[in-house]
Amino acid sequence: MLLYFYVFLQASKKNCQTTKLIETLETLPLHWLIIPTQGKRPLGYQWEQYPLSPQSMLSQLTRTGKVLVCDRSSSLYSVQPTGIGLLCGQNSLEFLIAVDCDGISTAASN
Repeated sequence: MLLYFYVFLQASKKNCQTTKLIETLETLPLHWLIIPTQGKRPLGYQWEQYPLSPQSMLSQLTRTGKVLVCDRSSSLYSVQPTGIGLLCGQNSLEFLIAVDCDGISTAASN
């Protein structure tokens, strides 16, 4: 089973979002599997079955500012993501896990 972890990049303008996203993609290990997102929402039908490599997403974003994802009929369409999701679990080199730490304010509210 794959777990889903997201990196949300918020910016006021789409070109700024794309620039921040490109900068993030340049720092990721090449063997990680990622999914384009809009906020926390994964983009594309059955997105967990069609992950991208950081270099593939980087190449598409630098060329067009968009990435291709599948729809219900397995046709490709382009989207402009605002973030990325990291597929956790076993990949080609390691087993990735994500820990969600909400911070001290959450503990104080309980």
